Amino acid sequence: MFSEMDAPMDIEAVIDKDLASSRLARDLGVNLFLILTDVKHVKLHFGLPGERDLTSATVDQTKTYLKDGHFGLGSLAPKIQAAIEFVRDTENRSIITSLDGMLDAVAGKDGTTITP
Repeated sequence: MFSEMDAPMDIEAVIDKDLASSRLARDLGVNLFLILTDVKHVKLHFGLPGERDLTSATVDQTKTYLKDGHFGLGSLAPKIQAAIEFVRDTENRSIITSLDGMLDAVAGKDGTTITP
């Protein structure tokens, strides 16, 4: 007989879709990781004087922007972290952009591209 002590425990967990997608992309060996969201560009100084589009950055630059608090924890920060991990592990590029801007972003005309 089983007692309550022998029963499997239910464990709650949150799986971040951006980080999971990044892991899957790395495992599949893709050479371009697109993260689609509702903005064409990641912004620096969002909502502040001096706000500007970030069109491209290296992993190191992006890590600094992340550490400096440029990206909201519940919005762009997980996307940025996923892109950083993909680029760091593959030496390929990642692009964050909108669905509408996807084709232009792949062609290098739109979006935020993160490179090694």
